Amino acid sequence: MLKSLNITRVFLLGMPKEESKWEYIIQESQEYNDLLQGDFLESYRNLTLKHLMGLRWASSNCRSTFLIKTDNDIVLDVFEMLKLLQRKTINENAISGYVLRKMKPIRISNNKWFVTNEDFSGDVYPDFLSGWFYITSLKVAQLLVYASEKIKNFFWIDDVFITGILRQEYDIKIEELNSLFATDYR
Repeated sequence: MLKSLNITRVFLLGMPKEESKWEYIIQESQEYNDLLQGDFLESYRNLTLKHLMGLRWASSNCRSTFLIKTDNDIVLDVFEMLKLLQRKTINENAISGYVLRKMKPIRISNNKWFVTNEDFSGDVYPDFLSGWFYITSLKVAQLLVYASEKIKNFFWIDDVFITGILRQEYDIKIEELNSLFATDYR
């Protein structure tokens, strides 16, 4: 169905921790031809590497105007998304999605998102978009890749790093689509 809508879906992954997973990865790749695999360990702390790999690949290999990034546990209404793009309400010079503003780093050591002062020294993150889902142009994706090559301070929280810190490097605007998100399934 996606092909008939002129949509290409690609799954990003790193190297599996367990050798036994290779069989499944190869089978999936041969059957669907929809995997992009990086040369880094598949882990939560490597999401920034995975995210940048996807942006780099898309900005070099895709011919469309827009790139849509989603997390793997998100349900997306493809038809509503296409309507949004057809109405031309998405700015090609911005990143559009669920905007998070004035978020503070979590400094509690037993928290999943614990951030040391060495990781991020500021008291507040730059405004950023949740990685659940966002839309941007391939031109903006390329700017984010360029920014990642300039900024040497890698930050492991990909949403903050890519759509916050890297975005600021080229003064890329963010557009709020928060009203389109349902954060509760009931």
